[in-house]
Amino acid sequence: MLRSASIFLAAILLPSLDNHPLLDKRSVQIKVWPMNILNIHDATEWFEVLHTTAQSQSAVMTLKPGHRSSERTNVHKKSDQIVLVVEGEIEAEIAGEKRLLHSGDTCIVPAGTPHRFENAGKGRAVTFNVYTPPEYAYDEKG
Repeated sequence: MLRSASIFLAAILLPSLDNHPLLDKRSVQIKVWPMNILNIHDATEWFEVLHTTAQSQSAVMTLKPGHRSSERTNVHKKSDQIVLVVEGEIEAEIAGEKRLLHSGDTCIVPAGTPHRFENAGKGRAVTFNVYTPPEYAYDEKG
């Protein structure tokens, strides 16, 4: 049953998944990858991509007090960015508006929107970010 369901799904989705890395068109099977667990606190750089699929990507950003994600605002032309503040305080500047985000707060940066983030606190600030579609190379760091 699982094999026929996979073939059915792959046949329906095949036109939209021509270059999808999980699809093996020779056997029309969807590959299942083992679960890959990473901990955001194990990051060694201020920015690290954690996971990447054909449709989304996760990353962690750690800023020291007073540090920014970039000197000038940044734009992701094709990717929405979802930001979750895990630790500390972040001043988010999105489309010219500034707001203070605390641990547990989230925001969305729509594709094409100028933005940057600054650590507004006295300790480190950590964010968990999701980009859809992926914005960076799968192994992007710093």
